[in-house]
Amino acid sequence: MVPTASQAAALAYLAVVVTAIVFLAWYSAVEKLGVERVGLFSGVIPVSALAAVSTVGTGTVSGLQAAGAAAVAAGILVGLTGPPPIRRDRAR
Repeated sequence: MVPTASQAAALAYLAVVVTAIVFLAWYSAVEKLGVERVGLFSGVIPVSALAAVSTVGTGTVSGLQAAGAAAVAAGILVGLTGPPPIRRDRAR
């Protein structure tokens, strides 16, 4: 199925503009928060996918999936509330 002109424009926008903004935001966060803390946010991906499935209504969420999402959220909170990592800047 070939996308229509408006669908192709939307795909191009998502591919170029949104992706560029996300990369800029990600690398800015790495610089400001440190690799250790930013790495925690990769755990948000399965939780957000689970939230999207339940919001859109394309699937059902089991108790085990909800428990897994809660465990991921707890891990992220523990990682973010701990002491900040020691920053060792290299001599330039």
